Amino acid sequence: ESFLGMNGGPIDGGVGTQADPGYLAYYPSLRAKSMSWLFTAGVRWYRNYGSDSIVYSWRFVEPNANQYDWSFWDTLVQQAQSHDINLLASIGNAVPAWANGTGDWRQPPSDLFVEPMQNTAWYKYVYTFVQPYNGAGVQDMPGLYLPIKAWEIWNEPDISYWHGTPDE
Repeated sequence: ESFLGMNGGPIDGGVGTQADPGYLAYYPSLRAKSMSWLFTAGVRWYRNYGSDSIVYSWRFVEPNANQYDWSFWDTLVQQAQSHDINLLASIGNAVPAWANGTGDWRQPPSDLFVEPMQNTAWYKYVYTFVQPYNGAGVQDMPGLYLPIKAWEIWNEPDISYWHGTPDE
């Protein structure tokens, strides 16, 4: 079986929380049509764009501690599975201000290295995120039949603004 996939660029999510014409995340009918075209073209894998200002990033999914908005993810998963397209889910990027105590989404969560790890904001986010989409039968999204089995935890972690050193 050949591997043919598609990387969702900025058109996938738009910038910020405002709907703009052509941004797939805000228009389910456009998302469905795009997935239909991908399926027709033989694409069976899709990687969402989960960057800093995209609605799939951490700061939009969990804008306040333990307050989750799965609406954009639910739509993406439903559209992908209805067209037999697997997702490589990019779930990192853009730390919410409540998790790092700053307004800089590039700064790591303030409790990143706290023990036990299960008590950290990042761990709780990832654990909670995986549950509805992994197909394990525990807290799965209603109607899930094509679970996410490939996860990208952080996009481009070697870029200087993630760790304060120049790119090499």
